[in-house]
Amino acid sequence: MLQETALPEAEPEKIRIAIIGGGCAGLSAAWQLSRQPGYDIHIFEKSWRLGGKGASVRGRDGRILEHGLHVWFGFYENAFRMMRECYAEVERRNWGPKPENVLKLTHGRIEDAFYPEPNLGVADPAFQGEWAFWSALLPPADGLPGTPIDDRSNPYTLANYLLRCFSLLKTLMLTTIGPAYKPESGRPDLDTLTSPDVAVEHKSNENGATPIAALIDRMADLLRVGSLTSAAVLLQAVTILEAWLRGLHHMQMDRTPNAADSACRLIEALAAQTRKLLRDLTLVDPKVRTRTEVIDIVMTIAVGLFRDRVLFDDRGLDAINHFDYREWLRKHGATDEAIRSRFLVGTYDLVFAYRHGDRTDPALAAGVAVRGALRMFFTYRGSMVWRMASGMGDAVFAPLYRVLQKGRQLDAGSRAASTGDGKTNTDGDLPKFASPVTFHFGHELREIDFRVCPRTSRGIA
Repeated sequence: MLQETALPEAEPEKIRIAIIGGGCAGLSAAWQLSRQPGYDIHIFEKSWRLGGKGASVRGRDGRILEHGLHVWFGFYENAFRMMRECYAEVERRNWGPKPENVLKLTHGRIEDAFYPEPNLGVADPAFQGEWAFWSALLPPADGLPGTPIDDRSNPYTLANYLLRCFSLLKTLMLTTIGPAYKPESGRPDLDTLTSPDVAVEHKSNENGATPIAALIDRMADLLRVGSLTSAAVLLQAVTILEAWLRGLHHMQMDRTPNAADSACRLIEALAAQTRKLLRDLTLVDPKVRTRTEVIDIVMTIAVGLFRDRVLFDDRGLDAINHFDYREWLRKHGATDEAIRSRFLVGTYDLVFAYRHGDRTDPALAAGVAVRGALRMFFTYRGSMVWRMASGMGDAVFAPLYRVLQKGRQLDAGSRAASTGDGKTNTDGDLPKFASPVTFHFGHELREIDFRVCPRTSRGIA
């Protein structure tokens, strides 16, 4: 009697992936794809080295040669998360710069490869061939980029963006036009507002509005007619807006169109009165112009987000991408000085936002620009800027190349992430090691020809 034997199931054929270019985008794509089974990943690079525009090399004397200064910002969460995973594997396999390692990497830990740089400066041509300089020490923020973020610490919301805008506004106004006024964080100083001009019933007004809503309406009316113009009152107005926004963020504040209209009227009136005060101040002291330009830009962003109802639009900042950044700022009242400021010029320069490289033809979507500016200044963790302790080739691309080529070990967190649902995987159905990546150097893509493979009916390149 013949005994039935089960034939082993044929291993499914892997999908072959060709990634063209070994720069940041190509290696990031390979890193994510290698976390999932079923792919045969190949990177084709024209050069003899990886990195693209971020590549670096060492000369015979050991000096680092690269295309320019390479830094990462403290809001590069995905990039830092990838490098943390990468260096965890480097450290696990002991590939760091130890004497016994023949093929040692320059850095063995991410803490050795990146270090914070809190000092920033901007230079701008001044009069008669001179240069004007502005520098600042940006304080460290909580956390480190690339580490987990929970719902309570998530800074990537429009409400949090605006709250940090208002916090920056108060700081700049205090150092430029304001007295030593420090109300409790997030709460308006109601006692100092109870004058004949700003008397408001704390519990409710005749329309049943909340205290903050009543304050907003009254302050907006008084600011619009110019009854209140002192720096202290302007600071109080910002604090009132902060309180309203915190309540909105925590779903404890009126979200009706009327409440939003009142807040919009207050921020518009606040901006108008502040610009008058700043204009008079810069006539007396031109040295404060830099700070006044930043105040104007930040205020205009806040006005625009309220006036265009971006807070209540499901598209978020994408809702204003049909405007150019400068066009959008001018629409919402930014002064010509702010539009021409080094900060705006630097924003366009930073991302090469010029059609065909022509500096007379700038183009930068407003939503993209505002998102980048808000994230850069208000969502960085640890430090706003992180410098590399060596060339980018040593700090970023060499460890990525080594780990991708060998195939990294996937811990529970990585395996859970690769399922896409954020749940921990305990079934053991994913491999312990990521798929190794094959690198092909000296390969230049000249054309793509799509055909259909008869055996699998899949398109291949």
